Amino acid sequence: MTQGVELARLAMTDRSDIVLTSHHVSRRKDSGWRGEDNVIIPREAITSVSLEWHRNVGFIVAGAIVLLISLVPQVFTLPFELPLFVQPTVAAVGVAIMLLSLIKSKSLQIAGPTAAIEGEPDDYEEAEQFCDLLTRTKEPPPAGKNNDIEVASGDEAIDSKWHL
Repeated sequence: MTQGVELARLAMTDRSDIVLTSHHVSRRKDSGWRGEDNVIIPREAITSVSLEWHRNVGFIVAGAIVLLISLVPQVFTLPFELPLFVQPTVAAVGVAIMLLSLIKSKSLQIAGPTAAIEGEPDDYEEAEQFCDLLTRTKEPPPAGKNNDIEVASGDEAIDSKWHL
């Protein structure tokens, strides 16, 4: 397999890199004594590229529950006395948990017919640029006579480049 020219490199949070060359996309993940993972997908075989981010709504729910728990001494009469610092401390913890929902989770997936490269990129904007470069076609399709695009007909249109 020819290596090709390296076009881009994307750093991931697990200290691995995804490398885009003119021929393929690859990722080598070395987990030390636990093992090593090498994935190489030819550019022509890439079926999908997914880059997404989301916020964890679970932190908002958990923070709201902790805030409600901090209100229990005001609503109900407890059979014991709580120190004065407990209620504001529990409320502050609830707010801190809710603020954790501001953290974005990012994920990138490059899929082929038999393999996928997945991970969390260090920087979302760099990942967007990487995906733009990855999905950009290498060469424009050849044009027919009079600059018309030739359309395959019948069996030629159904046949795929990849066969098992």
